[in-house]
Formats: sequence, structure tokens, C-alpha cells
Amino acid sequence: MKLFFIYLFIALSSTSYSIDTLKIMTFNLLHYPGTDTTTRNPFFRTIIEATNPDILVVQEIHSQAGVDGFLNNVMNSVFPNTYSSGVFIDGPDTDRAVFYKHAKIYFVSNIAIPTPLRDINEFKFYH
Repeated sequence: MKLFFIYLFIALSSTSYSIDTLKIMTFNLLHYPGTDTTTRNPFFRTIIEATNPDILVVQEIHSQAGVDGFLNNVMNSVFPNTYSSGVFIDGPDTDRAVFYKHAKIYFVSNIAIPTPLRDINEFKFYH
């Protein structure tokens, strides 16, 4: 009976909870895509490769085409099939977008909060 409790203790102590961390990064893309993505994308890829964020929030992105281009030509170009983008909302000024590691995080929503100057985005995730 004593041996049973020793095995039970070992089994229960080996099922400890793991702690995970998230690396969240924000980056201003300065009017992306613009006309010079061929020049700028290699620099963006270098930054993403060095930082490897779990979530990347970007500012000054202009369109869904810009989101798709950044996702395909930067994020997933560095780490293939690793990133997804959240729902893009085209607001009254330059916009924000979010990219995340879909194997680690589940995107819930993007809600635009209007202000007199430009919208603010509330991105919700489940980890």
C-alpha cells in the first residue's frame, strides 16, 4: 500500500502545469504597402526573424491587400505557415492590423472604437 502512494505521488507531481509566455510587439509600418515594398520587405523580414513575436500589432497599414501582402511576403516568408492575420477594419484614416501565431493563439475579434481623430482597435484573443 505504501508503494502505491509513492507511485501516486510521483504521477501527480509529474503532471504539473506549464507556464507559457507571449511576446507581443507593435510596429509602425509607415503607409504600408505604399510603392516600395520590394525595398522595405527585406528589412521587415530581418526584424521579424530577430524578434519572432507571438502577436504583432501594426499601425499605418492602408488596406486588406496590404495586410495580405505583409502576411505573405514578410511574416510567413520568414516563418512559413506560422502566422495568420486578424479581421481587418478599413477605418477613416490609416489603420491597424494584427498578426498572430495561430498554433498558439486564437483570434476572437477586432472592434473599432471611434474617436474624433481616428479609430482605436480592440483586438481580442484567446490563449
